[in-house]
Amino acid sequence: MGFRKVDFDPCVFIHKAAEVVIAIYVDDILIFYWFVKLKNHVSLQLHAEFEKTETVTANWALGIHLIHTKTGMILSQKVYFKCVLIKYGFDESRPVATPIDNNIHLQKGTEVEKN
Repeated sequence: MGFRKVDFDPCVFIHKAAEVVIAIYVDDILIFYWFVKLKNHVSLQLHAEFEKTETVTANWALGIHLIHTKTGMILSQKVYFKCVLIKYGFDESRPVATPIDNNIHLQKGTEVEKN
């Protein structure tokens, strides 16, 4: 079908024209695309080879919230982070912009200071 496996993940395939990306996790497939026509073509080819059902738009995948915008997609792990904070008892912590004064300039220590 013109896809090749990417080097960084054995479950991600990119089309030779780089306009369609397929990500597979167990029995879930996400198809990322620039043009609906290309996605439809790939989807039809997959359907000819495999039994599948299709949802219109994915909003969640592997615990990641997929937020669709006019210019692309935002991937959010806000829910996951909230669960981690609750699990370790940090959900009531007070956020701080930075733990030190912004005007402090750190310098590399000397050899004497290492000992």
